[in-house]
Amino acid sequence: MSTPQQPEPESTWPVVIPEPIPTAQPAAPPAGPPAGWYPDPQILGTLRYWDGRAWTDARAPIPSPATPAPTTVVVGQQRESPGCASLTCAGIILVILIGFAVIVFL
Repeated sequence: MSTPQQPEPESTWPVVIPEPIPTAQPAAPPAGPPAGWYPDPQILGTLRYWDGRAWTDARAPIPSPATPAPTTVVVGQQRESPGCASLTCAGIILVILIGFAVIVFL
């Protein structure tokens, strides 16, 4: 007795696997300002450290602004810039050439 032929399974290529659904929600950003030194709300002239959630006991004086160094002004002779000297030389040369041309061509 022969065994009946079984039908071939339908082709399932390519297999599509659905993406998993994320279960964890992303963390919410902090509600307050970031951690850092801020003016102390209780003591004027003092900084206090905020850790991102609450004030800590750490305090420091507010640093005084840096005083700029005095500017030194040197007073002396004003020198002629090289640009003026070269223009003066060019003018003299031009006058000489024009004078030479007048003598030669007249």
